[in-house]
Amino acid sequence: MHLYDVVLFLHIATLLAAIGLGTTLHHAEWSTRTATTVGELRAVTRVYRRGNLFPIAILLLFGEGAWLVHLSKKHGETFRFGDAWIWTAIVALVILMVTGGAILGREASSYAKLLAATPDGPIPPEVRAATFKSLTWATSHMNTFLAIAVVFNMVIKPAGAASAILVLVIGIVIGVLIGLAGARSRSVATT
Repeated sequence: MHLYDVVLFLHIATLLAAIGLGTTLHHAEWSTRTATTVGELRAVTRVYRRGNLFPIAILLLFGEGAWLVHLSKKHGETFRFGDAWIWTAIVALVILMVTGGAILGREASSYAKLLAATPDGPIPPEVRAATFKSLTWATSHMNTFLAIAVVFNMVIKPAGAASAILVLVIGIVIGVLIGLAGARSRSVATT
């Protein structure tokens, strides 16, 4: 076993942890449909605050990835930051960090404050609207499918920038469309 193998394992373990966190958050997001009261929404969405772990995962993924590029020369591979599948992954990590903080983190904080200020009982229209904000749903799903696109590029390792970018764009579009579809339906259960 080489150091490269250990770092690759850590990189994959970090990715799996981030995917698990994202899956948990999406489950909560889609579970809001069955909530009939503000109290139920609070219980279902309490996990949103765990989104603050994503910046740590992103920094770990970048650090471990950079370390793998460095170690690749000793491991018999020659990966470079100029490889399309590597620099597009870095761009994707920057997008994830920015949209996670500027949009998702801000919206989750605002939503938590709204729920805390809303009395228990039936879900009022303003809370229903905040639960199904198109920007939030589109961004959260975009981020997930962008991350999946990065994993696809890492497995395939496309040589050309156009192919690597196209994969990311396809992931973004799929994620946005799924998120918008989820937000549009606005089907919180009624009592």
